[in-house]
Amino acid sequence: MQQKRPSLPYEIDGMVVKVNSLAQQRELGFISRAPRWAIAHKFPAEEALTIVEAIDVQIGRTGAVTPVARLQPVFVGGVTVTNATLHNQDEVSRKDVRVGDTVVVRRAGDVIPEVVRVIFERRPMQETAVSNVSDGLKYQQDDLFAETPSTNQTQSVPLHKPYRLPTHCPICRSEIEREEGEAVARCSGGMLCQAQRAQGLIHFASRKAMDIDGLGQKQIEQLVAQDLVRHFADLYRLDIPTLQKMKETADKVSSENENGDAETVSDDLSELNTQNGKKQPTKWAENILAGIEASKTPELTRFLFALGIRHVGERTAKTLAQAFGSLEHVRRAPEPILACLPDIGTVVARSIAHFFAQDAQQAMIDELLAAGVAPQTQAVTIPPARHAEPQRWIARLPGFKISENKAQALWELAGKSIEGLQTDKALPADWQTWRSETQNAALLENLKTFFAQTSSENQEATVSDDLNEAVAGKTFVLTGTLPTLKRDQAQALIEAAGGKVSGSVSKKTDYVVAGEAAGSKLEKANALGVAVLSEEELLTMLD
Repeated sequence: MQQKRPSLPYEIDGMVVKVNSLAQQRELGFISRAPRWAIAHKFPAEEALTIVEAIDVQIGRTGAVTPVARLQPVFVGGVTVTNATLHNQDEVSRKDVRVGDTVVVRRAGDVIPEVVRVIFERRPMQETAVSNVSDGLKYQQDDLFAETPSTNQTQSVPLHKPYRLPTHCPICRSEIEREEGEAVARCSGGMLCQAQRAQGLIHFASRKAMDIDGLGQKQIEQLVAQDLVRHFADLYRLDIPTLQKMKETADKVSSENENGDAETVSDDLSELNTQNGKKQPTKWAENILAGIEASKTPELTRFLFALGIRHVGERTAKTLAQAFGSLEHVRRAPEPILACLPDIGTVVARSIAHFFAQDAQQAMIDELLAAGVAPQTQAVTIPPARHAEPQRWIARLPGFKISENKAQALWELAGKSIEGLQTDKALPADWQTWRSETQNAALLENLKTFFAQTSSENQEATVSDDLNEAVAGKTFVLTGTLPTLKRDQAQALIEAAGGKVSGSVSKKTDYVVAGEAAGSKLEKANALGVAVLSEEELLTMLD
């Protein structure tokens, strides 16, 4: 079958081998994960040889600098591959990929092109002279009485040097920095970098973020390249004349360079410009503006995801929305409070707090609000106790190591108030040393302000009425086919009641909801002693 794979009229990445006899199938039966009478086999990824013509870098929306191998076109796994990611400098150095190398490429998972290895025997080499002086010195060190060689010698060395990332961004010329312990180097230019600006805007407008219908990647790239859009809020200031100007410039560049990217942009816009065979002078622009207008009242989860905060994906954005209910509460939340939330550890909490601590980011959000963007508030479905209990956030204060039990004792010594933590001179010396540092004193003040504001604004009143103590704060895992509920329906019910749905079973799992043909998750739940519920038991708990 693997030999026939290239000639098949459809793509396959593996096969399932089954016992043909139905009687034998019934006799063999099933195990929890699969039938005993069938076995799956995934084919190894197809590989091919090609040559690295160049190594460039791409700049992502967070500034990540990714080296990319530009390859001689090669047909692999049903597609022609011309580029392959090299991930980062460590990966390039480990594989020692250089310009001119013959490399083995494949599509990882039959999707993403990658360089597997270098064929070193085919590396282009050159002859280079070896200096008499240096050779003579070495010769004399080995044998003081030997004669120094009198003829030049040559040695074969690689034609191209090992690849190193540039020290400055090729787009904005800002320094490229790599933090200690990080595999990825980043451009330090931020939104001053055109590449980061374009990628950030593409992410902002994407389907899972603000979902701006009609505004695609190529249009955004042109708006940025022509300096018509610099910030998120600029999208909401666009008008028909500006969009027409973008198209006219794209058309002009297209006519000057028939093979350029601008031709693709122009073609895309020309398609938008025609409807039912009739010319629509501004209909395409009106559609884009309508999509922008329709995006002004996003769900809070979508808005937070759209901001492009480092380490904040869809799930984390959803957690923030469920915990705080409004943008104002999220943007004021101190780091220790964030670190108490489910699945948000120290690194992610620090990243979120750092984002909102920057004046430029707060100004960017204010500009969006002034432009008419109004993220929806929502009911709080993660109980405030998960992140408001003093022993929890005290134990997560940066630079102060303390267990939750000792944090509770410290809280009681301070009279159960932040003011006490700030001023009480009878508290332990290590605490007094910590709070004496300027940034820590400021953090305590921020915590006091945060709790005062959220209390005065009656955040508790926004807590969902659907929360129940049996479900709130608990972690569920769904497995198998439930009798009446689809999996997304069950997940929505659990989350509305304040629970969380995870994709894997661990010691931290509270319940596994098992349906028909439950698989390995049920086995693991039994092994770990995790409570197993039927759909009926889940619905009773939710009632």
